[in-house]
Amino acid sequence: MKKYLLVLLIILLFSSSSQAMEKEDKVEFRGSFNYSNYIYKYYDIKIKDGSTIKMLNDNFIREDLHQGTGYYGELVYWFNHKLALGVGLRKNNMVAEWSTGSEGQNNKYTSQLDSYYTKIIYSVNPNWSPYLNINYNKYKEHFSGEGFDSDMRRGDGLGLMLGVVMTHPINQRLSFILDMGYYMNNIDITEKYSNYKYKVIDIDNEELKMKGLVASIGLSYKF
Repeated sequence: MKKYLLVLLIILLFSSSSQAMEKEDKVEFRGSFNYSNYIYKYYDIKIKDGSTIKMLNDNFIREDLHQGTGYYGELVYWFNHKLALGVGLRKNNMVAEWSTGSEGQNNKYTSQLDSYYTKIIYSVNPNWSPYLNINYNKYKEHFSGEGFDSDMRRGDGLGLMLGVVMTHPINQRLSFILDMGYYMNNIDITEKYSNYKYKVIDIDNEELKMKGLVASIGLSYKF
């Protein structure tokens, strides 16, 4: 009899808890435009006489490729008023443009970083929520100009982002958000343009480390 009462009590508690949760807005959509700042560092790994030589080389790639803009969209599920889990996509684009030659030929060099992520969010208070973002990144560099148009590097890798979201309510469901974060990731360059073969070829000896700051401004909607 006691077992049946215990089971009944658990069912009643779970039912009441579920009803209480349903009354709250558990799902949130966030959309934001972001500004990013990159710092690049290349690690070239070369094989010689059966041994591995790791060469550290600070490589800034292009002076104008440190800053860029993008956007992100994510869905957040709140388990309770303190803890939440989010999934989303963040896109960042850096562009450098310049002219060469007597006719002023336009040249364009771009880098693109797409981050697919999941994040753990902890709400300190209704307006202040730090988070840890774990992401999978796809990276690409592209150059066009003077009769040439090709990807220069492609790769992927894992990364982390630590940040905080500051929320300012507009009404019961809609809020203004400011997102500030610091990211770190390692990109394994798997494809690179060859000046000898005049095409993109597979490689396995180059790693790109990226880190920097990102600031985002946007809106969130609870439903």
